[in-house]
Amino acid sequence: MTLLTHDDSVAPAGGGDASSLLEPTSGRRGDSAFKVVALVAGLVVLAILGLIAVSTTKEAWPAFKQEGLGFVTSSTWIPAEGKFGALAFIYGTVLSSLIALVLAVPVSLGIALYANEAAPRRLRKPVVYVMDLLAAIPSVVYGLWGIIVLAPAIQPVYKAISGAVEDIPVL
Repeated sequence: MTLLTHDDSVAPAGGGDASSLLEPTSGRRGDSAFKVVALVAGLVVLAILGLIAVSTTKEAWPAFKQEGLGFVTSSTWIPAEGKFGALAFIYGTVLSSLIALVLAVPVSLGIALYANEAAPRRLRKPVVYVMDLLAAIPSVVYGLWGIIVLAPAIQPVYKAISGAVEDIPVL
């Protein structure tokens, strides 16, 4: 068994002085090349998004010029008279998004906290695996499943509940 001295421990394996350790290696050059490629790709994505925004604004400008902000602030929708308002659609989108967030955030945070903090070790791996699988499925697939499978299944329950609360004005 040979003991290393201080001088042996800092010398490069191929000989020479220790200053060669600070020179860029092929791995460092690869990192630099990757940084450049990632930067260029990011700039290309930003440029494409900018072009999409410019194109959309250019195409929508005549409608905004004719209607003004009334299109966004009005809920009137009379195609025969050429009157269109998007407020009802915007309101519906925002409301459904808020309802989805109110329902999904507590459930998802609870499952994530359970999986990472409270689940037994033997159960943690399968729970995380199922969460990863569910996250990989596009949300459109869940919506389609809901319309085809879930909606017909809960229709009788929905009718009973809506009949029970139909006199309450807020609901």
